[in-house]
Amino acid sequence: MIDIHSHLLYRVDDGPLSLEESLVLMKQATENGVTDIIVTPHSWAFAGEKNMDWLQDRFARFQEETRAIPIQLYLGMEHAVENYRRFVRRIDKEGILTLANSRYVLVEAMRLESGEEAEELVYEMKLRGYFPILAHPERMGSVKKDISIVRAFRKAGGFVQVTLEACDPTGSGMFHKAAIALLKEKQIDFLATDTHGLIRNCRNLAEVKKRIEQYVGKEFVQQVMIENPKKVLMDQEIKKRR
Repeated sequence: MIDIHSHLLYRVDDGPLSLEESLVLMKQATENGVTDIIVTPHSWAFAGEKNMDWLQDRFARFQEETRAIPIQLYLGMEHAVENYRRFVRRIDKEGILTLANSRYVLVEAMRLESGEEAEELVYEMKLRGYFPILAHPERMGSVKKDISIVRAFRKAGGFVQVTLEACDPTGSGMFHKAAIALLKEKQIDFLATDTHGLIRNCRNLAEVKKRIEQYVGKEFVQQVMIENPKKVLMDQEIKKRR
């Protein structure tokens, strides 16, 4: 598996509190078949001295600290989109940190309320040369009511990442219903862990993956957990499924 959404970098956001905790998570990941991870700290964590230069240095040190674990690490960010119009204006002014130096950008757009807003966000980002990936839409209030926003986002040319754990067919919880609805319709381009620490981790990843394969088929799971993520790492355009 190639994990495109993970909060492994300790003492940066709401992820691990220590290097030791990060190491536990990475060992769990490799034991469950993860080969590559994009580290995606929350954009809201960066203010004052925590700027992009600081993050680059911090990530380089983290790579050195975890070199004994056979996982390739890449840097990215989970960008909070409070208002999509302000977000694209900020891109024009400041640029944006993408996933593994690709054209793909992970966006957490919890306040999207309509298909029209979803389409406009995708349009504006593609106009600037980026491919937006909508992070964990199963948590969005609007999507829990109606998954049509996700359909609109994908139809406009965007991509969708759903949390692996939420798609466990035997699972439950407040995000499970929306995640399963998206899984049934295959309105998903990536499954990722969104690891946040010892509470949300990779311990049972292989078991959950197997149950999802039984539910929707190995070919689909291969596509959203290996093939599409690999294209992000290689900065190749993903052939859109409808």
